[in-house]
Amino acid sequence: TLFNIIHDSPVAIGITDETGRPVYWNPQFRKMGHRLGEHEERDNIFQVIFSDPALFRKFQARLKRGEQIREEEVELVSAAGQRAWAEVSIQSMTFEGRESLLMWVYDITARKSQEEEQREARVSAEEANKAKSAFLAAMSHEIRTPLNGIIAMADMLERADLSGEHRGMAVIMKESSGILINVINDI
Repeated sequence: TLFNIIHDSPVAIGITDETGRPVYWNPQFRKMGHRLGEHEERDNIFQVIFSDPALFRKFQARLKRGEQIREEEVELVSAAGQRAWAEVSIQSMTFEGRESLLMWVYDITARKSQEEEQREARVSAEEANKAKSAFLAAMSHEIRTPLNGIIAMADMLERADLSGEHRGMAVIMKESSGILINVINDI
């Protein structure tokens, strides 16, 4: 039956009266709900608590205007007092002849945690990339400066009155230094 499907649903489903007091909740809703104080009526001891009360009031205003709330990501305070993220949908309905609200809440805490871990990993990777770039730029400068000195000295030696063997060494020194400069430029 429909009741069994709702009762056994992995999605938290609750029905409240127009004031927000619960009249039905499935077991999953009960797990996500927050136990109210002892002064509350015995049959209305669970409800979902938004971590941002202003957001709940905005939702109430939207519902009063006849709007439906669809798949809004909200932070809730769980039954254990811990913060949890949920995707919430709420719509008006008539239940047992009374104006009511149907609310379903899908726990997205794990997804939000993964998104935060991915964001942190992305930031860390970007910072590592910046550090690597800064290191390479510094090392490039530190290597390039003495190599340019070697190239200049090899060029001067090549033009000097040297024997063929020594002139060949100066050419090799100049060409090898030039190759190293090209490698550094490619980095």
